[in-house]
Amino acid sequence: MSLFAFSIVLLAATAALAFVHVLRSRATGRSAPRRSAAIVLAFALSGCVVYEPVPVDPMQQSWVAAMGAVQDAGLELASADQATGTVRGTRGRAEGIITVRMRRDGRVGVEITSRDPDGREPGLTQRLTDAYNRRMGRY
Repeated sequence: MSLFAFSIVLLAATAALAFVHVLRSRATGRSAPRRSAAIVLAFALSGCVVYEPVPVDPMQQSWVAAMGAVQDAGLELASADQATGTVRGTRGRAEGIITVRMRRDGRVGVEITSRDPDGREPGLTQRLTDAYNRRMGRY
């Protein structure tokens, strides 16, 4: 049950209790404590504030994770062009590239590649992938 549905159920239950209380008071001939019923109803209504979750831009989250992953993998951030979705990091002649793009199905696509002509950064692509996944909270 969502928070909104729970709030509606709570409001309905509180209003029903206040209404039953007023009816019983009238049936017994005693004056209904309208003030207390009004206070109960006011508290019930004030408890029904429901905030909509703020949507997180999946591109922004992936973009920030990509920039951090380059640095976590031990590369110096050489360029970050959000318009093309490309983050480049270098160390010596080794280069790591993370490309972040929106797919046609609405999901974010991430491509991680590396170039290491001298062979001094073995496993660079895997290090970038692991760092990106950590920053995205995957492990």
